[in-house]
Amino acid sequence: MRLRKLYEHPIFIQLVVFTVLIGIVPLILISGFVFYKMADMAREEVMDSHEQVILQYTDGVEEKLRQCQESVIQIANNTIILKTLQQEDSDAYTRGRRVSEEVVKSLLLERKTEINSCMVYSTLAQNPIYGQRASMLKEAAREGWFQKKNATQDGWYLYFATGQQENLMAIVKTIQNIDVNSYRKEDIGIVKLDLNIARLFAPAKQEKNTSFQLILCDSANDILYSSLSDGGVNAEQILSAVDEQNTKTNGGQTEKTEVSTRRKKYDDVTAVGSYLVQERRIQDYGLRLLFLFENNEMSQKRGEVIRWILPWILVLLIVIVLGEFVYTRNFSARVERLLQKFRYAAETGDLTVQEPISGTDEIAALDRQFSQLLKQLDCLIQKNYI
Repeated sequence: MRLRKLYEHPIFIQLVVFTVLIGIVPLILISGFVFYKMADMAREEVMDSHEQVILQYTDGVEEKLRQCQESVIQIANNTIILKTLQQEDSDAYTRGRRVSEEVVKSLLLERKTEINSCMVYSTLAQNPIYGQRASMLKEAAREGWFQKKNATQDGWYLYFATGQQENLMAIVKTIQNIDVNSYRKEDIGIVKLDLNIARLFAPAKQEKNTSFQLILCDSANDILYSSLSDGGVNAEQILSAVDEQNTKTNGGQTEKTEVSTRRKKYDDVTAVGSYLVQERRIQDYGLRLLFLFENNEMSQKRGEVIRWILPWILVLLIVIVLGEFVYTRNFSARVERLLQKFRYAAETGDLTVQEPISGTDEIAALDRQFSQLLKQLDCLIQKNYI
């Protein structure tokens, strides 16, 4: 019924409707699909840029930790330090100064801002040692870290320095003396390197479009460091939202999601407030890192895509509309001329052949047939009357 109603309108209107249906509507649908694909490509581009930033950051932190581990091993194996700890021909402060000098040489402390301190602690009661970087282990018994030094076999632990009110990571290594005759090992002390977590994990200044905030947690999910400023969503809220998302991803299970230090699926990104949160772990140290990127980066990228492609879509739409209008107007005008010939012949009875409609299409053929019909009718009438 609706299609029949369309035939009640002039052919120009019918052609306009037809061209809209076969031209503009598909263009709109295709444009929508193109916008969707371009927006998806923009999303992937943003996520890839985030991934590059994360990889660069985690690689940098892991490299610093590796260098610190190697430095501690180097200090523990330093022959001068080994001999000094066992010397009995000098006083405690002379030995302490010598050991401190070797520690400073090994670490280049003035160049590594993340290093809080490094101490060599001796267990040889018969050879006391005291210095800027050396002391007796029994003297450290009253310090907060002392109880944790044997709590792990991994060579590191985390603790809170009450005096400095900062979270620190301690990398420790036992100093052993090996008897060259019996090859028996004897523990004669430890090396303890303290790293300031805030300085070690603080994000470096990035370009504006790749800047991020960081939340650092330990294996117990206690927050060790957050670069978030006061106001807005706090670190506890973000951590809670990410854990909730991880629980849903695990199908309601409560165990923690294992996240590689490398690439994750984009579907694992969690949106919290104005941030897109991506999670990584430094497995060797049981550390959990949450990277927070501004959510408006995605909107800005999509806006750039729209601003780039929309003018071309509009230009194409205008060209199609103008082309269809010109063609429809010309086609309907030819049909109208043919209709006028029919109407003139029917209303006036004038069978004179008028100027033919040019072209080789069906309208021109119909015009020629009608003109031939008029000629035959005119001849027939003249014959009968004459």
